[in-house]
Amino acid sequence: ELAERSAVSKAMLSAIERGMTSPTAALLVRIASAFGMTLSTLIARAEMQGGGVCRKDEQPVWQDPATGYVRRHLSPATQMPLELIRVSLPAGA
Repeated sequence: ELAERSAVSKAMLSAIERGMTSPTAALLVRIASAFGMTLSTLIARAEMQGGGVCRKDEQPVWQDPATGYVRRHLSPATQMPLELIRVSLPAGA
């Protein structure tokens, strides 16, 4: 959804998330806009949150028993409305 809303490819977003590349300011503006915020707000929130992601064993996980849909929180819990999640669907879905 973020790739669609920001017009940034999934591959680029993945590379940024994994620390494989550093986004340009223009790319960050597009990502911030997709969340309805300015670049400065996005950066301020990232700094307040401390950045980073939770280790796998610290990530809250929820699975829908009917569909097998799995939602894993990658970012630490905060009061911020922005969170990082990873969604997985069962094989063959």
